[in-house]
Amino acid sequence: MAHVSLSATVTGRDLIRPFRARYGDSRLELIVRLLPSTAYMVAIHLASSIHGGDLPPIAVDDRLAHFVIYFGLAITLMFSAAAFAREQTSPRHYAGAGAIAVTYGAVDELHQRFVPGRTPQLSDLAFDALGAACALVLLYILVEGSRNR
Repeated sequence: MAHVSLSATVTGRDLIRPFRARYGDSRLELIVRLLPSTAYMVAIHLASSIHGGDLPPIAVDDRLAHFVIYFGLAITLMFSAAAFAREQTSPRHYAGAGAIAVTYGAVDELHQRFVPGRTPQLSDLAFDALGAACALVLLYILVEGSRNR
């Protein structure tokens, strides 16, 4: 019977090993791929941290704003997912990007519960998910359509 050590630790090198297999030691390309979605998520978090009474009036419907913001997030997440793809993206990458976008939307709505003047709303999450789904479906159609030509 084999003995398994529970004291094994995961190092930073272990975490980047899959990227080295893809990119060698080119961490710059990995950073460039992950930076847009990370920056986008930080911007969403900062915007949702603004006190409800300090929010500037917007000329568009709140639902449309949620749709557009998460449409953009899904696109940046697919750009990041391409860093994980060996040769080309697959439906699994699209599903992962969608799951991350919706999960981030849910966490953002929960976060708003703790921001004065803001309230979490399921309808906001629904439009976040709808925006992300529309972006991913559109990207899938465009990418797969261009591959089949």
